[in-house]
Amino acid sequence: RGRVGADGKRLLDATGRMDVMERREGEQRKGDDAYSKEVRGEVGPLEAEAVQASGFVDEFEALRAEAESAIANLTKVQGQLGAEEGRQRAVLREGIAALRKSFSAHVHGERKAARAVAERVEGTQRAIEGVLRFKGETERLEGQLRRQIGDTTQALGILDAKFSSQNEDLGAKFAGIEAGLKGAAEGKGVLRALARTRIQNQAVEHDMDDVGRAIDVLEMRERHSERDIERLRARMARQEGAFNASMAGFRAQFEKH
Repeated sequence: RGRVGADGKRLLDATGRMDVMERREGEQRKGDDAYSKEVRGEVGPLEAEAVQASGFVDEFEALRAEAESAIANLTKVQGQLGAEEGRQRAVLREGIAALRKSFSAHVHGERKAARAVAERVEGTQRAIEGVLRFKGETERLEGQLRRQIGDTTQALGILDAKFSSQNEDLGAKFAGIEAGLKGAAEGKGVLRALARTRIQNQAVEHDMDDVGRAIDVLEMRERHSERDIERLRARMARQEGAFNASMAGFRAQFEKH
């Protein structure tokens, strides 16, 4: 009976522990159910969000495909733009090269024209200097010719006056001889008169020789003057008519003298 009591007590203890464990399991099961419900309550929205996120993923994939297509098109357009830009740059370079070539040709032409103008100016300056020198020489030759003509005119006047006076002297002397011949009673008087006449004639001949030499000098001067005039006319002809007015005035002055 004592052993049965002990066993019964152990059984009761075991049964009590089992009850406790069952209660604990029940409570735990309840807690697990509540937790499961709570988890399900939390997982449900997550699943909904996951479904929605899946839709977003599909939309994102579609958008990514569109973006990739747009990027591909953009890359293609960029390539086309790059090719067009390269072509435009090539055209621009060609235009710049043509412009530089045209500008260089223009500058070369302008420099050539400027050199031609400078040469013309220098030629004109030389021509003007030649004109001034020619004018000075013309005036010098004109003055020299005028002086020679004046000297010739004066010498001819002197010769004319001298011949006139000598003719008058000869006329008077011959008249005296004739009177002497008429009034002389002897031949000696006639001889003396003839001797005086011969001497006077010799003096006249000497004077005539002097006059001839003077005329030779005048003729030589005239020849020099004519040569100077010919050279002057030749130089004036080479001036291509630029000094026609001066030549006309010179000739007019020459004809006056």
